[in-house]
Amino acid sequence: MKPKIKPIHFFDLDNVLWKVDTKVWVIDKESSEKPILKIDNFEINRILAGFYKKDNIKIDYNEKEYYISKDLFDKIKKKKKLPIERLGLSWIEFFDKRYINNNHVELLFNNIRHLQGQDVLICLLTGRSDRERHAELLNKLRIGMKEMGLEIWKIYFINDFFQHKQNDDTSLKKSYILLEHMIGIKIEDGEFIDIKQDWFSNVHFYDDDYMNIDYANDIQMIFDRVCSKTNNDTHKYVMQRFKGNDMNLTTHLITNNDVNKFKTNRILLKEPGKYTLNESSIKRFNNF
Repeated sequence: MKPKIKPIHFFDLDNVLWKVDTKVWVIDKESSEKPILKIDNFEINRILAGFYKKDNIKIDYNEKEYYISKDLFDKIKKKKKLPIERLGLSWIEFFDKRYINNNHVELLFNNIRHLQGQDVLICLLTGRSDRERHAELLNKLRIGMKEMGLEIWKIYFINDFFQHKQNDDTSLKKSYILLEHMIGIKIEDGEFIDIKQDWFSNVHFYDDDYMNIDYANDIQMIFDRVCSKTNNDTHKYVMQRFKGNDMNLTTHLITNNDVNKFKTNRILLKEPGKYTLNESSIKRFNNF
């Protein structure tokens, strides 16, 4: 069995193929159905990074703690005078279907236009959760891509619930999906399992988040760790796949530079060790 020659390209969604006008609400905990005001992404990223801890204005809501700036607190008080204990931050626009599909969306086709006319497969790989809630938004993307002569082959929404902040778990899950398609075998609980995956010799990954790209650039280390947890027969079969095959991952960090849109890095996956595939192992996988 040989890997597919046709390249496969995985694209993140937010700030890669679309930009959705979603904002975080500052709410009164006793009347959370309407915002006191909305916070843009620049400000919320600073809050999530703990940038305003020095101002010592803390909001507790849904078992989360956030520190906001004195300037933002002053703006809130001008809208509605409340004690800090009554304030919360709501992410409803990020996970509620009413807002996901009705907020303004800008489709960022300049990041995929270079694939027009090429014989490739295109997949979506997002840290968002709940694909069904994004159905209308995904349909807009499909229609726009179809007009360019491009189609979506697979879609991965990798998180089980809404994540309001990028984390290591999301980055690792994305790398597992990439690695599965480089080896052609599924990964579960950090090890290869006896379930086949589509297998490609050339895998591409596009993301605007440095953490996701950094993890993918360390795909060799991730591969080594997954192999170390994998049972012996499956591990030997994985090693067999390197005979006469090269598996490549090319990462593309999306930049704000219109001239050089991508910061690209290519990794050739190497064997973590050499093993002999015995007859019982071959028999076990002869229908794989």
